[in-house]
Amino acid sequence: MFLFTAALGASVVLGDDLDDEEPDGDIWGEHCAATGTAPGLDDEQSRVARIIIAEGQKAGVPRRGLIVALVTAAVESGVRNLDYGDRDSLGVFQQRPSMGWGTPGQIMDVSYAARAFYGGPGGPNSLGAASEPPGLLDIAEWHRIPVGDAAQAVQRSAYPERYGRWEQRARAWLADLTEGHSCSAVLPIGKGAYRITDRYGYREHPITGEWKLHDGLDFAAPSGTPVRAIAAGTVTYTGYRVWSGPNTVEITHADGHASVYGHMSTSTVGRGETVHPGQKIGTVGHEGLSTGPHLHLTITANGSPIDPESWFQTESLEP
Repeated sequence: MFLFTAALGASVVLGDDLDDEEPDGDIWGEHCAATGTAPGLDDEQSRVARIIIAEGQKAGVPRRGLIVALVTAAVESGVRNLDYGDRDSLGVFQQRPSMGWGTPGQIMDVSYAARAFYGGPGGPNSLGAASEPPGLLDIAEWHRIPVGDAAQAVQRSAYPERYGRWEQRARAWLADLTEGHSCSAVLPIGKGAYRITDRYGYREHPITGEWKLHDGLDFAAPSGTPVRAIAAGTVTYTGYRVWSGPNTVEITHADGHASVYGHMSTSTVGRGETVHPGQKIGTVGHEGLSTGPHLHLTITANGSPIDPESWFQTESLEP
């Protein structure tokens, strides 16, 4: 571990008040690339931080995971790609070739080092279902434990208390380098192009009359409005469901959550396809049990539905 002591900064008809329908193109490249520098980070540190963020985004790592990675980089190397360290430790995360993280050349490649740190099935040290040594995505419930504890679970440091001290600065760097949005998650329909018409909770179903859980969030929008993946992941289902029609899409995400998009008039992705945040996956419709054009979004954790608004709040988004 490199001890970093230098100071770092840290059926619905929509009214005319809605904006015009959002563009049909892919919003990822336009809005989501990390750019610029952050206060307290010099040009080289900012470059390294941008790579760490970008590799996490490509792997579908949630915003919290990007913060864990930046915290780790701050403690281990001062967010610099060091060619020295304790024993055989190298690079921005001070990974050791002797512990299986990679060759010295690989570890000195910041992109490789970041992918190894994140781990998971798509990581460079993947053994299939997990990685060895385990990266962040291989740690059970990593997203539910404190940021510093998550960093320690990967690094296994003799000084675990140091990671938590950098959380607020890491959050600030992430906000500065991504202009306030990490783009690990996005809304399924662009701001101004929808109205929330029903929320998560029990209610009388407008068609069947049943008193039952409405297990998602309804975004009313004109038919044909683009629907986008809320986070990176793999399409695990496309097809017909009684309630949501023939163009239902389900995406499984890196943190174990899944998102289901219902009532769409079209779907533009196939099963097994990898998608990134903001990628168009279909268009708003009113297929299935629907009273008008809208998107029904369900988010599940371990197979059970959760309140989508709570999930968006963890990603600093407000529907």
